[in-house]
Amino acid sequence: MRHIITFEINNENFQLRFGSGESATPLGIIKYGPYGASTYSPTPNNYEAILILYKDDDKIKNLAEGFKNDLEQGFEGRYSAIFPGFKTLFKLKINFSLVSFKRYDKIYEAFSSHCKDMNMNVNKCFPVIILPRTSKGDYRSIYYRVKAMFLKNQILTQIFTIDLLNDKKNYRWSLLPTAVQIYAKMGGIPYVLTKPRYYSTLRDYSVYIMGLGISQHPLHKNRGVGFVTVFDDQGIWQFMNAKNLIMGKDEDMSERLAKLLDETIDELLKRSKSKNNILIMHYSGKEISHREEEAIRRAVREKAERLDKFAAVHVLKIRKHSDMVVWENQENGVKVYPPVGAVFQLKRDVYLLVTSGCLDEKKPKCNIRRGLSRPIIVSRHRDIEPEDINKERLGLTDRDLLATVFGMCRLNYNSIQNPVSREPITTRYSREIAWLLLRAYDLIARERSIDVDKVELNLDRIGNVMWFI
Repeated sequence: MRHIITFEINNENFQLRFGSGESATPLGIIKYGPYGASTYSPTPNNYEAILILYKDDDKIKNLAEGFKNDLEQGFEGRYSAIFPGFKTLFKLKINFSLVSFKRYDKIYEAFSSHCKDMNMNVNKCFPVIILPRTSKGDYRSIYYRVKAMFLKNQILTQIFTIDLLNDKKNYRWSLLPTAVQIYAKMGGIPYVLTKPRYYSTLRDYSVYIMGLGISQHPLHKNRGVGFVTVFDDQGIWQFMNAKNLIMGKDEDMSERLAKLLDETIDELLKRSKSKNNILIMHYSGKEISHREEEAIRRAVREKAERLDKFAAVHVLKIRKHSDMVVWENQENGVKVYPPVGAVFQLKRDVYLLVTSGCLDEKKPKCNIRRGLSRPIIVSRHRDIEPEDINKERLGLTDRDLLATVFGMCRLNYNSIQNPVSREPITTRYSREIAWLLLRAYDLIARERSIDVDKVELNLDRIGNVMWFI
């Protein structure tokens, strides 16, 4: 294994761009404000109210009232610089209300009823739901049940836990990322990557980065979901699409995957203002079979041949569960973490990318809480990529393609104190997307008394926002 690439790791490399055109770390949103809003509906200005929903209990009500005031108005005194309040931060005129519910299975009814009482359509109200803390590894948890309940009605949600309300130290630091996530789910763009320098030769091209995932049902291995998320090269969210999959039927699964990619590329070309486009696909999930790989290959190649808008398509497989560790032993026996952004080549087209390591070699500050640095594995699937002489003319190297993965590791709306996530946002939310969609499919099938494999969820509205973060 030999070290071949290190992205330039310095303060500038972790800078993000905000609405004023200024660049800073994620915390710069407090000073400079958000980048802007989506050009597709919904947008933050479409919302008129944020509803804080809580279980009808005196103790929880007291916590909910304090949470509502803090989220709306921000902190005072010594903590005012931590979070200035939702309205101030995003310059939005929006009302905040408290709504109680009696039972967890009646939360949506309480939400929709309150919107109606305020003479508002449910699409004008954004629900923030206070729930007990549960493990996100538990598919049966109240978290997934409640999220899916709203998802099937195309309503975006934000969950906040009772445990966090009681944890005053962590609570104070949680409101800014919570507000950022709400803003993103409303259709806002909190911040974006600075324009990648490795695309300097591609001024006449639009570059899109697609995350493709295939996940199995955690309880029923014959069921699953295939989905795609689409961003531009600055990390600006575009849209998503998904298909219900029957994992045991190879032919049916291949057809649905091909249809998923076909529909996604069609939508992408409709939205793109450029004739020349480059698509870089980040693929993750279960190991794909030859039939599934052929379905991806066929869909990409047929679409590229049929339309002259695409100049190139590149496919990168990302595996986050690596059993490899990387460190350097110094003379005194101390293990030193590698710098974030370091890349090691294992063999042709297969690389280790360090995303959990030290951010600054001069002043070692590492984003590893315990253990050793475990890099992700990135492999280029040339056999899936359509053959196109334009690729060589474009001059995109493996370093450029790996840089798209590293760039997407820098966008994190969940934990904005960490400048680099372990995996890119194109693939990071795979399980969250899959489990929520599968939960929603179950609910819809039960309500309509139809087979679950016949269910398709309408993503016309929520597909334009990052509902899964």
